[in-house]
Amino acid sequence: MAWSVLQSKSASTAGIAATVTATFTTANVSASTKIIAAVSVSGSPTISGVSDGTGHALVLLKRKRTTNNDVSLWAMDTPAGDVGTKPAITATATAGCEISILAQEVSGLAAGTTLAAMMDGSPGSKAAVLRVQRQQRVPGQRVRR
Repeated sequence: MAWSVLQSKSASTAGIAATVTATFTTANVSASTKIIAAVSVSGSPTISGVSDGTGHALVLLKRKRTTNNDVSLWAMDTPAGDVGTKPAITATATAGCEISILAQEVSGLAAGTTLAAMMDGSPGSKAAVLRVQRQQRVPGQRVRR
């Protein structure tokens, strides 16, 4: 299924804080879309939650923790109450830290807010990968199949 990013917004703390908010500014969000947020914190804290301005919580899809960084991916179907608005997406950390957030509205994905619905394990198609490789190859370079 094809998907496209309708809009995105990023924000970062200027100093040490426990929350950061990204507010969509380009357009109002639409029905039948997903809001996806990628969040990164430095140091030992982790992200304890991500929500919109009306309290709808995004679902944690995946987290990668290293010694000095916590990166996580969060998502939800756009709530009916957010449709037609420019929602504020807020990430909250377990302690003060530097936080970065990238929030995107994406269309063309299957509906469902559970982890199973959003990460069903279906692999992408090999044909799509080969198309990209062909577009990026240098003349005379062979594409391995």
